[in-house]
Amino acid sequence: MSIGDKVHIYDHNEEEILSIEEKKIGFSPKYNIYQKGEKIAAVKQIKNLVAPDYEIEKVNWKIKGDVEEEDYEIKAGFNEIASFKKKWFSYGDSYVLDIKEEKDALLTLGIVIAIWGLQLD
Repeated sequence: MSIGDKVHIYDHNEEEILSIEEKKIGFSPKYNIYQKGEKIAAVKQIKNLVAPDYEIEKVNWKIKGDVEEEDYEIKAGFNEIASFKKKWFSYGDSYVLDIKEEKDALLTLGIVIAIWGLQLD
């Protein structure tokens, strides 16, 4: 039996390359991100009076922008790792995840999925 949401991502050979697992701890759930069974990051929401902030543990990345409006960047210091934006004027909901370097693709995807999960909680 497991508690919390889980997302598993597979490659074209049907091998798991990433998993995102919700951990419900008290009033502050967080999502752990695993690659090949090893925890590579965790994302948690920090509530404040203006708008929630998101903390990424284990890597020195920050979320900048408006997560609630689906328009934000993931940054390491002043360097942009990726941007996430809702695509306006499209049929249905469409989004653009622009990742600057291929080596950051899986972790970035895991972080975006974790943020979506935290918004739903």
